[in-house]
Amino acid sequence: MEKNMALIFTTISIVSLIAVITGYVLDAAGVYGAGFYLIGIGESTCVTSAAVVFAIGIFDNIGK
Repeated sequence: MEKNMALIFTTISIVSLIAVITGYVLDAAGVYGAGFYLIGIGESTCVTSAAVVFAIGIFDNIGK
C-alpha cells in the first residue's frame, strides 16, 4: 500500500516538475500570465508531493 502511494505521489511530483519547466518556457516566450500560474501551482504541488513521499518513507521505516 505504501509503495503504491509513494509511486502515485512521485508521479504527481514529476508531472508538476514538467509543469514548472513549461511555465518557465512560457514565461521566457512572453506568454503573459500563463507561466506564472504554472510555476506557482507546479512548485507548490511538487514540494507537497515530495514531502508526502518523504513522510511515507519515514513512517514505513519506523514500523519495521
